[in-house]
Amino acid sequence: MSGPSVRVKATKKAHEAAENPGALPGTPTGSTQLTLSAFNDGMAQMKTDICGKMDSVVDSLRAEITLVREGAQESLNNLQATSTAHEARLVEVEKCAAFCDNTATELLTKFD
Repeated sequence: MSGPSVRVKATKKAHEAAENPGALPGTPTGSTQLTLSAFNDGMAQMKTDICGKMDSVVDSLRAEITLVREGAQESLNNLQATSTAHEARLVEVEKCAAFCDNTATELLTKFD
């Protein structure tokens, strides 16, 4: 089957190789090269868009995490202040209890 169509294809390939001597066999040329270039440009733009959206999401998450940390720290500070106040009251109650105990002991001693 070495008909005319085979010869035409071989001639086209020879002309393409002559026009683009550095190209390897099967390397895209002409409009195929433009299509590949447009595809690569589209992929690069998509990568840029995705990276930009990911950066935006990361920034939003960091901001939310910071707010949660600040809220947690404020709550912890409030709990510590409340705990300190309760401890001070407990010390006062213990002093009162000791005073009452001493007073009761003195009174019982006087009545004996």
